Amino acid sequence: MKIAERIDYLRKVNLSRVAELEYMRDYELKEFSANTKHLTRLLDLLPMLNHQRCFYSGKHIEGSRRRKKRFINNSTASGESYNNEIISSSYTTVS
Repeated sequence: MKIAERIDYLRKVNLSRVAELEYMRDYELKEFSANTKHLTRLLDLLPMLNHQRCFYSGKHIEGSRRRKKRFINNSTASGESYNNEIISSSYTTVS
């Protein structure tokens, strides 16, 4: 009697394990392979990390000092003319 109950129990356990393996095969492994393909495509879109083809090498990323000085000088000069325009437009002529 106990042997028959044990066999029934083992069959139930085996069925649940088979169902779990089928679920993994049908869903989880296919999802994993789809994610792998997607990430591989993304990696192919990124440039290779060598110095000739790299889009970011870290060198001169913010520009040279000369360019920075020129930008600062231009921005202050344009800022002064902009301030003068605002001041002159704030005064209205009385007629």
